[in-house]
Amino acid sequence: MRSLACIVASIALLGAVAASGSARSLSLSSRTFRATFLEMTFREEAEGGIAEVECPVTLEGSLHSSTIAKVVGTLIGYITRVENIPAACTGGSMVLLSTTLPWHIRYESFAGTLPTITSVTVQLIGFSFLMRVSTLFGVVECLYRSTATTPTTMALNRNAAGVVSTLSMGGRAPLFLRLAGSRITCREAIVTGPGGRFTVLNSTTAITLTLI
Repeated sequence: MRSLACIVASIALLGAVAASGSARSLSLSSRTFRATFLEMTFREEAEGGIAEVECPVTLEGSLHSSTIAKVVGTLIGYITRVENIPAACTGGSMVLLSTTLPWHIRYESFAGTLPTITSVTVQLIGFSFLMRVSTLFGVVECLYRSTATTPTTMALNRNAAGVVSTLSMGGRAPLFLRLAGSRITCREAIVTGPGGRFTVLNSTTAITLTLI
């Protein structure tokens, strides 16, 4: 006969499995946020040369709810304010286009094994910027904007305590309009940015991410 201790342990294990299987949503400790990147890279392998600009960037926004369903493509919030200083860029200049706000935030995926997740990735649709660089063939000035089919992404990296410890930008932004550079063909910009910070808006308080 199985001991009472074994039976209790089995019941506890079944409960844990059931809990992880039924966990369908994510919960954030704040609906408003600020994403700060000391260095975000915008790279364009254009015809006529490689253009790469690095800039500090700040993104601010809000979520529709503090609870997010793990459903791919769900609209969960907006980027409502952006900040960057073109003079602080290296390799050229980049201007985030605030006139195109708000940008949509959509849920994409999570990494890790339930119930322990290591990151959550969201898509930024409408992420728009103007990049201007000098190449061997002259100055190129192109406008890029991410779309639902070619999104820019942002990963919320979660530590063991459940805190969003860092952010990572990724993905692409296709060409929207070429403004200058008759001998240069822009195609698509690659956006990267490791080591970003994710805090409550107008605060230094970190945001926690939990599974419910």
